[in-house]
Amino acid sequence: MNTLKKAIKILLALIIISSIAGFFILKSYKPQYSGELKLPELKEEVKVYFDKYGIPHIYAQNKADLYYSFGYLHAQERLFQMEILRRVASGRLSEILGEATLEYDKLFRTLQVNKTSEEAVKKYLSDKNKPFVQDVDNYLKGINEFLFNGKTSIEYSLIGIEKTKFTREDLFNIAGYMAFSFAEGFKLDPMITKIKHNLGDKYLKDIISSYVPGTERIKNNNDSLIDYSALSQISLSTMKMIEDLEVPFFEGSNSWVVSGDRTESGKVLFANDTHMAYSQPAVWYEAHLECPNFNLYGNFVAGVPFSLLGHNRNLAWGLTMFENDDVDFFFEEINPNDSTQYKSNDTWKNFEIITETIKVKGAEDVKIKIRKTERGTIINDVIKGVGESPISLFWTFTHSENKIIEAFYELNNSQNIKDVEQAVEKIAAPGLNVMYGDKFGNIAYWAAAKITKYKDSANTSIIQSYKDAPLGFYDFSKNPRLINPKSGYVYSANNQPDSVDGVLYPGYYAPEDRAKKIVDFFNANNTVNVEKIKKLQTNVKSDIKPITANIILEDINKDVLSKSEQYKKAYEILKSWDGNHLKDDIAPTIYYRLLRKILEFTMIDELGEEDFEFMAHGHTSYRSIPVLIRNKESAWWDNIKTKKQETRSDIFTMAFDSTIVALNSDLGNDIDKWTWGRVHTVEYQHAIGKKVNALRSTFNVGPFNVWGGRSVLNNINFTLSNDGKYKASSGPAMRTIIDFSDVENKAYSVIPTGQSGVFMSKHYSDQAEMYNKGEYRKQMMNKQEIIEKSNDVLVILPE
Repeated sequence: MNTLKKAIKILLALIIISSIAGFFILKSYKPQYSGELKLPELKEEVKVYFDKYGIPHIYAQNKADLYYSFGYLHAQERLFQMEILRRVASGRLSEILGEATLEYDKLFRTLQVNKTSEEAVKKYLSDKNKPFVQDVDNYLKGINEFLFNGKTSIEYSLIGIEKTKFTREDLFNIAGYMAFSFAEGFKLDPMITKIKHNLGDKYLKDIISSYVPGTERIKNNNDSLIDYSALSQISLSTMKMIEDLEVPFFEGSNSWVVSGDRTESGKVLFANDTHMAYSQPAVWYEAHLECPNFNLYGNFVAGVPFSLLGHNRNLAWGLTMFENDDVDFFFEEINPNDSTQYKSNDTWKNFEIITETIKVKGAEDVKIKIRKTERGTIINDVIKGVGESPISLFWTFTHSENKIIEAFYELNNSQNIKDVEQAVEKIAAPGLNVMYGDKFGNIAYWAAAKITKYKDSANTSIIQSYKDAPLGFYDFSKNPRLINPKSGYVYSANNQPDSVDGVLYPGYYAPEDRAKKIVDFFNANNTVNVEKIKKLQTNVKSDIKPITANIILEDINKDVLSKSEQYKKAYEILKSWDGNHLKDDIAPTIYYRLLRKILEFTMIDELGEEDFEFMAHGHTSYRSIPVLIRNKESAWWDNIKTKKQETRSDIFTMAFDSTIVALNSDLGNDIDKWTWGRVHTVEYQHAIGKKVNALRSTFNVGPFNVWGGRSVLNNINFTLSNDGKYKASSGPAMRTIIDFSDVENKAYSVIPTGQSGVFMSKHYSDQAEMYNKGEYRKQMMNKQEIIEKSNDVLVILPE
């Protein structure tokens, strides 16, 4: 017994010692926020004041030291995020993650982002005397200094990542992933082509709101080889890859800028909230940079030295997605006598053959051969089940001059509206709406993109014949823009811009819900202030969804309401819904479950389970639901697998009945407990926390019950899942408001979790509660206030 007691004491002692040792080991991974830090290539002292939320306010005496220090500080908070981002689009994930990511690497190598990046560096980043190249190099020098000499993040040890230098090419690879995630055509065009071929125009017109029936394509000589039923594999594979990759993608945004004529202060008010996939760490990293003749407060993506949105003391700019169509697929024609050739106009050309070698951790290198036409690379070889007829991919990002890094350098250094417009012109892809306001009273927006020219007969929402390949790009002068309008405001909510010279540019524009809300607000408010803008930015009320709900309710066979008082109560709750998506509301819980049931009963018979889930997933279903619901004669209402001819009323009635049964089963019989916050939740997931359940609570932030919903201004989005649990997948990645009456003291923001990607940091999740309550914090630029309120001070010295 004494021996056992001694053994237990020894074991307890070892556990305590191990726990203490583990604590100090983990503590050593914390970012350094105070004290002194020496960097070998620093020229002069740099002071960094960290505010209450860990935002660095960096004061340097020259620009070289500023970006060197910033690169180091950015890396100590977000190194693992930088590592993953640079590897995705370059097709190098398998080097660190093994065979599990091989198919993703094959796809991105086929897209040739890596080659595009190499060419861009040679063309635009080879001159070390250019100021923007110097800023890039100093920032990369700071990252690499931390990578090789700092305490790298724990993920490097857990995964076993070999350290390799960050390079200029990495910047363009990160931009390439952004462009890929913006491009809706990657996901949608193949699926739409399959639906058009298998079901016809009468089905297509109710799910593609911009589709015009009758725009037929010239037949492909290889048409007999095309397996239309397999085309959805492109869409499904792309969507699965985006979901599986632990990298946030870009989804939408809101922004509006109000002239001084319509503000209480008489100065411009600027607002922006970018909508992106939720992740941990958050997408944006905020930093305030100062040196002689330069000041910037910006939101930065990991691994990129220039803020994608930000402000200085003169001006502010922000972003929304343009949503233009910059991706097109084409059926290629193969020479029947020589399979190494494809048709180009009236002649045969040899495929360009590109060999790529992918390094795979724990396995042999994998070599792939890529066929390329003048339109783009052939994707059949990397996406399984697509069929034999070769399909090429045209993507603006790889078919145009890639000056995006230089463009954002110029935005970061702009001092007036002319500077900004010159910078915007350099952006080719991804397509963006650049929103602008300044202290001089100017407001503006520009569509920043190389907009593709097509033949009049082209239908860009489906896979076309190679004969309908793009004709080139419009000149920037033809891009949509609006500068100092009489209305006194400019806005974007990813909606369709007005035509230019009678041409409506094709794209994957968002439904009108958010745009209508913004326009209605400014129609009702002649004068606005910061508080009104905060309420607008966090608004969770839809004016469109109650209309859709009432169309459904009016067409339900009222006999179903006699089943129980609960049916009647649910009906009345939904009928009287004002469109709000507050946590205590009941109507949205009923509405979204009902929508899911309607779509199931309407589409699964034609599409099948897998394709249906895809179509219920993204922007397409948002746009198409109101169109479909309004069309009483739609072909979709009939179930093709039954002998009966179903009507819209039949579908709505069955769906309502099934909804009440499902909600009773999932949430109980008390309808007052069917609250929105109970089913609408968010968990900000880290790559490791998502994959390893034992580490979920360590790396992930949440879950939280949340407000907001699909296509409201506080656009906390989710999939219409079949289980009635609406886990938020994306939402505002930041909310920013700037009042130019006092830009140093009246700028406000918030991000979903925190500044740091290091889970031991006190700034890992310190904004989560504030964000989910719709609260804001200051973006400080007043040096005296920064010094007085700083929680930590770090002095960086030459070694």
